[in-house]
Amino acid sequence: MIVIPPQQFTKMPWKNGGGVTHEIIKREENGKLIWRFSVADVTSDGPFSKFEGLSRILTVIEGGGLMLATGQSWIEALPFEPVAFSGDAPITSTRLNGNVQDFNVIFDPAAVSASVSMERGILELEADPEYLIQAVLLTGDAMVQHKPAKAGSFLLLKSDSARVESTAPMLRVALRTIKAQ
Repeated sequence: MIVIPPQQFTKMPWKNGGGVTHEIIKREENGKLIWRFSVADVTSDGPFSKFEGLSRILTVIEGGGLMLATGQSWIEALPFEPVAFSGDAPITSTRLNGNVQDFNVIFDPAAVSASVSMERGILELEADPEYLIQAVLLTGDAMVQHKPAKAGSFLLLKSDSARVESTAPMLRVALRTIKAQ
């Protein structure tokens, strides 16, 4: 298990300049984003950056949540409830009860499929060739392979298996490669 502490995340402005994101890791091919994991600080209401041709899974990890207007409908993004939507969609967010921090998985749905789930307690991860990536974002302190890991750390399973224990919510992330038909 590789532990990436939050101080190693890359801080950068949003594509639209409206806020700040902390990029954890990403993969690009020929200058095109295939997938990216990041944590964003949402400190004002307004438009989201567009990611043409990509999909997003957003999970609020701090704060009261977001109401996301898509033009045709609303998406309620509440704490620790992952929501998926198109990166093409013109999204405008309204914060619920102040500032928010959210975890984002942005990915090319033609290349990979992604899932995010909230877990708590003991999480056993097993290496599986079906997965391109298995990872965990810690929202509180945890024990990883019986060693302490700090809140905000991103855990990346590299091989074999790993045990993660926390009383705080953990976000489990999985990417699978889309097989050519």
